[in-house]
Amino acid sequence: LLFLGIGCDQSGEPPPPARLNFPIAIGISPDQQVLFIANSNFDLAFNSSSLQAYSLSVLNDSLDAQACSEDVADRCGVIPVEDARDDLASLDIEPISGLLLSEVYIGSYASGMGVGTRSGGGHRVYLPVRSDANLTFVDVDTSGRLSCGEGFAAPGAPYACTDAFRRGNDETATVRSIELPSDPVGIHVGPLSDVVTGGGAVLPDANYVM
Repeated sequence: LLFLGIGCDQSGEPPPPARLNFPIAIGISPDQQVLFIANSNFDLAFNSSSLQAYSLSVLNDSLDAQACSEDVADRCGVIPVEDARDDLASLDIEPISGLLLSEVYIGSYASGMGVGTRSGGGHRVYLPVRSDANLTFVDVDTSGRLSCGEGFAAPGAPYACTDAFRRGNDETATVRSIELPSDPVGIHVGPLSDVVTGGGAVLPDANYVM
């Protein structure tokens, strides 16, 4: 028992910046300028997972520069060969200037993604995260930078989202008396005006989440 207890209080290491680690969900901003990828940390190699934002224009320019077509698929991508871990589960992102716009750490086992607009400009990404058993949300400014509690994260300098952004379940239960299931696996997001009329009143600039 003594040996089994050694090291159990270690919090673990965060994933290295700019790494795909079991990517599980993908989304695109409403203006089609930013690509979002949620990693799941499926093997629990790190103490968290991550949400990454990429420039779609830089990505497309990079692919076009490689003259990508179906017959040369082996060189059509921006992810290099496997890294020092010698497997395909975790890949370092090729350092193309301007490709990775921002990154933040979220809970492990994200299982879906929804992208909506944000009041005042920019976007908001919603993620059901199974390790947290709740709804995590991340704000995105007009340049694609991610924010979830400590300002907008710069490329190569991710931080962990604060509790206020990782406890969507608490907020939902408080405001609407609704409880999210303990093992959320899917999500759909859209503008509130798509599902309610407001009865003639002006609707708030908000999203619905299913």
